[in-house]
Amino acid sequence: MLEELQQSKLVHDMEESGRMGAYEVDVPRRRWKASARFLEMFRLPVREEFTYEDFTPLIHPADLEQVQQQFRESLETSPVFNSRYRCIVQGQERIIETRSRIERDSEGNPLRVLGFCRDITEERQLQAVFEAAPSGMLLVDEHRKILLVNREIERIFGYSRQELTGESIEILLPERYRANHPSLVASYMQKPTQRSMGEGRDLSGKRKDGSEVPVEVGLHPVYVYERFSVICSIVDISERRRIAEREARQKKELRDFAYRIAHDIRNPLANLKSLLELSSDSAAAISNEEARSMMTSITADLIQFTEEIIGATLAAPGESIIKPLSVDALQERISQRFQYPLRESGGSIHWTTNHDSVPSTPPGVMEEVIGNLISNALRYSHPDREPEIQVRTWNENSRFHLSVEDNGPGIPEESRQQVFSMFGRLQDKQGTGLGLYLVKENLNRLGGSIDFSSSSAGTIFQITLPLN
Repeated sequence: MLEELQQSKLVHDMEESGRMGAYEVDVPRRRWKASARFLEMFRLPVREEFTYEDFTPLIHPADLEQVQQQFRESLETSPVFNSRYRCIVQGQERIIETRSRIERDSEGNPLRVLGFCRDITEERQLQAVFEAAPSGMLLVDEHRKILLVNREIERIFGYSRQELTGESIEILLPERYRANHPSLVASYMQKPTQRSMGEGRDLSGKRKDGSEVPVEVGLHPVYVYERFSVICSIVDISERRRIAEREARQKKELRDFAYRIAHDIRNPLANLKSLLELSSDSAAAISNEEARSMMTSITADLIQFTEEIIGATLAAPGESIIKPLSVDALQERISQRFQYPLRESGGSIHWTTNHDSVPSTPPGVMEEVIGNLISNALRYSHPDREPEIQVRTWNENSRFHLSVEDNGPGIPEESRQQVFSMFGRLQDKQGTGLGLYLVKENLNRLGGSIDFSSSSAGTIFQITLPLN
């Protein structure tokens, strides 16, 4: 039987692909014969056949009795003889894995045992190293077949090692990478080096459930199992990326916070400047009582702004203080805040409230949003019209809406794309270019949005916020 298999080249092909040796046992005669690869594996001389006793000395003394007992029991009751044991080959301990089929006569007596065995010493040693590694570890052969995986690979990708072993490495790649990957592997195999895979690019793996995971991959060429292979070290960088994104977000929030302080403190300072100018202008005929009232209002504005900064600074990380928006209080604060610019410009603000429900927001945020819109409306007012600003509120589709409409000259067409961009000044070089950028950023954090329409008759900004 073994000679027939060898003549058909089946044994040779299996030995080459699986690093295995074939053997055949004549049970009644207690004789066995083996393929060339089997003899090479155990460093045995070339013979026509061997006795049981010729192989017994090769088995590790500590495993001999167990192997013999297992073989006897298999001959009595089992259709197969599968075992794993240690052998001593030229003084070196090797781990051998056996897979065999038992043939019987019509009465059930064992006639022949046909099987393959393979030396898994390197595999076991490498597996032990793989399991001790903190990162995911894969062993891939030159044909891109997965030979070994460790527990971390199972965790990262959701596959069991049985599902991955023998599969192409492309099973772990997103679809968009699969077509080009074989050529990349072939190119690497021509000149293998220890390096990071995809240097300078974001890499992703594909889990069993179809989701993607960001990874870093290191490649290390090795020669194991008498063939060239590559060890792939894979690190799940999901948490690292989340931390980096959180840090970037925190830096952006800190920057925006600094911008807000710089931008918003300009309003009370501008009011103070207006007060000083009114006081020094005899034609303005401002009384001491009016001056004291204005100063009190400006001071109150600065104190409230300072308290908001302190409250935001002392809040625990991730904590935000929110409360239902008071539109009445918002209207009063806006009126106080802009009484001097309105007095200088001859402008007016009119409120129309038609809402039943309000959103919850952090203190001062909506005042900052509306204040920036009104400040821009006054700054960019029409040269031939006194500024008129309409503020409206209403509910629709379970959301809170607020609009600010002015009668200014409108936003030039060429400037509309940069309305909400940082440092995007509109019609001239006035201001910092931060106001509308901060408006949009604040609304984004609240889960809201802002849009606008503009013409020569004026501009309408419409704000939408979710109702809690």
